[in-house]
Amino acid sequence: MNEAEVLEQLNLFADNAMNGYALYLTLTFSYLTAFYVAGAQLSKLQATIISLLYFFWALTFSLVAATHIASFESLLSQYPNFVPSVFWQLPWLYFGGVIAAGGMLASFYFAYDIRRDIELG
Repeated sequence: MNEAEVLEQLNLFADNAMNGYALYLTLTFSYLTAFYVAGAQLSKLQATIISLLYFFWALTFSLVAATHIASFESLLSQYPNFVPSVFWQLPWLYFGGVIAAGGMLASFYFAYDIRRDIELG
């Protein structure tokens, strides 16, 4: 691969990873908004179904982003001289995983907290 092809592939992997995380963040915001607005009216079954849907959708988008980040890091390790910036060399896969897992856990706690307040009166 020549330098132009490597740079194009790196940018495509980075772009796809950012799109995956953008969808993850959009879905997380939607989930939190739905629970904040309609949490009091949801039954336990409805809340569980929505939470499971959110979990699997968010996990899917996170895994898509992780796949592209892993490909990005693999390609970058083969051609490290093409992109000398230290920011491209960071462990993005671990950072993205922590962000995705932390966001899902925080979202579930938020939903639990809203449901708990409703049940306690």
